[in-house]
Amino acid sequence: LIDIDVHPTYVSIVIKSKILRLSLPAEVKSQDATAERSAATGKLVITMPKVDPEENMLAVRAAERAREREREAAKETNEYQTRRGGCDSHAHRKGGRTGLASDMMREAAAVAGTS
Repeated sequence: LIDIDVHPTYVSIVIKSKILRLSLPAEVKSQDATAERSAATGKLVITMPKVDPEENMLAVRAAERAREREREAAKETNEYQTRRGGCDSHAHRKGGRTGLASDMMREAAAVAGTS
């Protein structure tokens, strides 16, 4: 036996004394929700109409705009670092080396007489 309890922001499903609770991305009309089980495949389909059908799309669009702003900010930061000569972590891109490992390589080359 399966028990389904639909709330505006989540749905609870009890199957064989195990509870599955799912959070919903948008508020739904719990009174208008329907549950059907396919006779052929046995799959459970729960249809829950949204209170505001555009609500989830607004959230998706807002997230896309926020990601685009972050990309632009990262791009501007990278361009600023490139104009001012970069930082130590970007030294390998310019062909220069900094740090202990490069000092050791220079010292080894000097000892070998290849400097």
